[in-house]
Amino acid sequence: MFEWDENKSQNNKKKHGFSFNEILGIFDDPNLLD
Repeated sequence: MFEWDENKSQNNKKKHGFSFNEILGIFDDPNLLD
């Protein structure tokens, strides 16, 4: 379960160049390795 923190999300985007929402698609990747 995730608890969303908008301030942390914005800080992470500034720090890493992308947000968690932008990378959510990787979990639906059919080539994902378990």
